[in-house]
Amino acid sequence: MQIDWGHFGSLSYGNTNRKLYALAVLEAYSRMLYVEFTHSQKQQTLQQCLLNAFLFFGGTPQEIVVDNMLTAVIERQGSIIRFNDAFLDFLPIFNITPVACNPGAPHEKGKIEAAIKYIRRNFWPLRSFEDLNDVQRQAKQWLTTVANVRLHQTTGQQPDQRFEDVTLHPLPDLLPDCREVCLLKVHKDFAVHFDGNTYTTPP
Repeated sequence: MQIDWGHFGSLSYGNTNRKLYALAVLEAYSRMLYVEFTHSQKQQTLQQCLLNAFLFFGGTPQEIVVDNMLTAVIERQGSIIRFNDAFLDFLPIFNITPVACNPGAPHEKGKIEAAIKYIRRNFWPLRSFEDLNDVQRQAKQWLTTVANVRLHQTTGQQPDQRFEDVTLHPLPDLLPDCREVCLLKVHKDFAVHFDGNTYTTPP
């Protein structure tokens, strides 16, 4: 599988705008695509998106090809790569080996870059969204009714049909908890402040 982030502007919540990102996950042989929209590119978000992708595909790949995002690759010197410790800690339970692309070599992850362009060209235009849940709901419907049932330009087959020939590792019985946790201070008015909004708490 190949993975990559794309930036898709922002969503408005009251007086606050939050940046909107999409993590695309592509099974390289079939071109079966999964995409998840988020407001963050943090490590916990990346892991939760990957976990959701594995559930969507019904298994895990032998390798994941990544670019040099800091949540995956800390630094590199030639062919020597230092992966992000948290990213490495996430992968062993799934028996996945990470593969980092070389800088300036876009052909090494050309499939996922083409997928990001396809999302921008086919899913994104002329849509409106209420919130993040609405974006993901529409994206899920688009994956099912358009992206994964079209005749792929390169393979000449529908991704969902070609995916039937793919064998993935089974998911482990116990899945990790990747949900993002944020610690907030409760103020004297029994409220917490998050992303420019105020939420009340029980006294």
